[in-house]
Amino acid sequence: MAIPQSILAEKKAIQDTNDCTVIAVAIATGKTYKEAHEAFRLSGRRPKRGCTIWMVEKVLARLGFRVEKLKSWRGKTCATLLLPRQDNYIAFTVDHALAVKFGLLKDWTDGRRHRITEVWKVLAK
Repeated sequence: MAIPQSILAEKKAIQDTNDCTVIAVAIATGKTYKEAHEAFRLSGRRPKRGCTIWMVEKVLARLGFRVEKLKSWRGKTCATLLLPRQDNYIAFTVDHALAVKFGLLKDWTDGRRHRITEVWKVLAK
């Protein structure tokens, strides 16, 4: 499933790259791309640079969310990942983050074989 057009439009206006975590957080939390981008900026993310996984958790807390790190999940890759439809998640690969909203993968990697290394359930505080 593709990234929502509203997020792509905001991304284009800001002209940032290496921002998969910003996109994933925006989708999983229901925030706008600009709100997520600003939270990452305040947490120390530099433009056109990736960020560390601990920074993602820090940003989610800044936005009023907490995470529940899953110990197991169904599917080893982006193509086979199966998560419950009622919750929102952020899944991580070695160097990428993607959102799973209502059981649907929201990322450009849809259908690809990137191996999932960690999955977080995003919950409101």
